[in-house]
Amino acid sequence: MEVLTHEEYLGWVDFFERNPDGWREDLRTYYQMSSMSKLKAKPEDVFPAIKAMQEANKAVNEDEERQKAMRTFKASPFAAMMAQAGIK
Repeated sequence: MEVLTHEEYLGWVDFFERNPDGWREDLRTYYQMSSMSKLKAKPEDVFPAIKAMQEANKAVNEDEERQKAMRTFKASPFAAMMAQAGIK
């Protein structure tokens, strides 16, 4: 039996928060229900696992966008001027 490091454990916790158990089955069931009836609801309104997955992925995407914006700003001429002036 292998021992997980703390980082590996946190990675698995993050994975299962972003991909809750049963989300594929829920999505498949939603597709079947919507094809057989006039179901107008969104999948996240019907199945909580899909909603949890979308919320977790939205948070990850927002964090990635924030990090990208910060990298872009740090590479900008304006940031270089601020650093030269001693402003952090």
